[in-house]
Amino acid sequence: MPPRSRDSMRVPLLAGWLFADLMLLLFVIGLSFAPVQSATVSPRPKPSSTSGGHPSPSPSPSPRPSQRVLNRTYYTVNVDVSLPDLRPGSAAATQLVDGANAKIAQLASQHPDLAGKDVAVAVIFGAGPQTDINTAITEATTAGNILRADDPKFSQASFLPEWTGNPAPTFVELILFFYAS
Repeated sequence: MPPRSRDSMRVPLLAGWLFADLMLLLFVIGLSFAPVQSATVSPRPKPSSTSGGHPSPSPSPSPRPSQRVLNRTYYTVNVDVSLPDLRPGSAAATQLVDGANAKIAQLASQHPDLAGKDVAVAVIFGAGPQTDINTAITEATTAGNILRADDPKFSQASFLPEWTGNPAPTFVELILFFYAS
């Protein structure tokens, strides 16, 4: 077997450097998503003298708002509602909110850690035939807007409207992610 030429060794060597460069790029991108803590130092207030000669108590620092964390476990529920009739303030809107609350209460009875938790993310599937996907997505968006406006559990939720291929638009499928705390 003849000895390998210098050019034949060049391709694996370049591939190795390309791999190393890609790993470095991914590391730098990953660092950009890391939480940043800023060290803010505020000057201490100087004590002021009062009539009794005692300094006034310094105000306690206000606590930093804690960031809410998304629970990774999701739950799928179907709420019976006529999607074509779904409008804010309609009987179908009331049926949607009541049905969603009943399903969440049922989930909380099966999973006690969900009791009192707010919905963080809801993927809402509007149902309809494949020929009418845009209408189903519009109805899913309407359902999300109604839930956000009329149900406190959904007031902080992010919604993602999607389509499911049920030809009869008689329900809304919800995939729910709750806040962990």
